Amino acid sequence: MRGLAVTAAACLGVATGAGTAIAQPQPAAPPPDTAPVEQPVQQDATQPQANPDTDYDTYGTPVEAEPVYPPADQTAPTTVDRNATTTDQSSDYDYDTTNVEVNPTVEYEYNEEEPNLLTPFGMSLSVGGGIQNFVEENLRDVTDLAGMWEARLVVGTRLPVALEAEYVGSAQSLDALGVDSDAVLISNGLGGDLRFNFAWQNLSPYVFGGATWRHYYIADTDFNTSAIDDADDVFEIPLGVGLAYRVDRAIFDVRGTYRIAFDEELINPPGPELETADFDDSLDTWGVSLRVGFEF
Repeated sequence: MRGLAVTAAACLGVATGAGTAIAQPQPAAPPPDTAPVEQPVQQDATQPQANPDTDYDTYGTPVEAEPVYPPADQTAPTTVDRNATTTDQSSDYDYDTTNVEVNPTVEYEYNEEEPNLLTPFGMSLSVGGGIQNFVEENLRDVTDLAGMWEARLVVGTRLPVALEAEYVGSAQSLDALGVDSDAVLISNGLGGDLRFNFAWQNLSPYVFGGATWRHYYIADTDFNTSAIDDADDVFEIPLGVGLAYRVDRAIFDVRGTYRIAFDEELINPPGPELETADFDDSLDTWGVSLRVGFEF
């Protein structure tokens, strides 16, 4: 009987241990080493994107890192409002573009009518020549048509009123009794004019008037028994009109001049019996000249 009881007790112990093993719960599986998968979020192309290599802490929270900006060719086109205040998202400073000024490129336009002159009022120097003759018939009978030359400095070519300084000269043959057949009547003079310009583009018509001192003398003769004195000084008032044409700095000038002479004593009456007769010894002259010069 005792042996049977021991055997039954042993069987009961085995059965109890097996039931305990079956009833005990299994231990939980360890958590995985990878973070939970997050759904992709649509990123705005104009905003900085998260770094795909972001690290996570032990609780699965991403660690903040420096933002990665998209390439320039992937930036979405935007419309810029010039009246708005923009903020640089990569900086802590605001930049105001309200008062931004754009400086356009200034192009200089060269005006051919106004070349680069030394003075704003313009100056010119010219030389030339022409023809001249006496007005009175008594002198024309004993002289030939004269050739004349002149040089002129003008101050104020770009002004309505200009000043002129002149040198004038002339030479003409004498056909009078009592002098050599090669005798020549020569004159030289200095003077000044007041000139009124009426400019129109490159053309400048003008009128002028002034005063001139002039010296006449006879050259190329060994004797003089004629009614013409060897020399004489006269005072003249030149009056006339002219036309100047400008090409860049070159000037072409043509003018006509009438000179009224005073205090002339070059011609004497041929005899005492003619001193009270109608004998005019005036040295008034007319002339036409062409000059070429440059403006500076």
